[in-house]
Amino acid sequence: MKKIIFVLFLYLFTLSVAAQQEEILTIEYNPQQKTFFKSDTIIVHGILRIAEQWHVNAHQPADSNLIGTDVQLHAMPGFRLLAIDYPRAVKLQTGYDPLPLWVYADGAEVTIFLKAEDYITPGEYKILVQTEYQACNNVTCMPPRINNSEFILKISQ
Repeated sequence: MKKIIFVLFLYLFTLSVAAQQEEILTIEYNPQQKTFFKSDTIIVHGILRIAEQWHVNAHQPADSNLIGTDVQLHAMPGFRLLAIDYPRAVKLQTGYDPLPLWVYADGAEVTIFLKAEDYITPGEYKILVQTEYQACNNVTCMPPRINNSEFILKISQ
């Protein structure tokens, strides 16, 4: 019996270490168009790429002990954040929680809405995005992580 418990512990530990070394979540942000006018509402789509056999908790997870996915834009002089639309969560039953969880699966899309301020000058601007998330699989949940991404906005007259 001790051997079985030890082997199970070793397996879970190995799985946890491997997951910490791999990038579970990457996000590719793409502006809806190549160039925006100052008067445009800027729409940027972010596609969540989640490693196989993993999911990330929804923005508003079902369990208050879990960390929800949270997208934050770094200080963006010249731009105003209008809204962030999170994907529709999927209900998932896991082996470690009797209640279903609300999660995002691979391919889910976050949409960011921005507005350029009147005083901004035409040009290219790098926007930095920080996403806090908690990844889980059917066995365990990882500690919260942060994904740093960026995209370029081109503003014309």
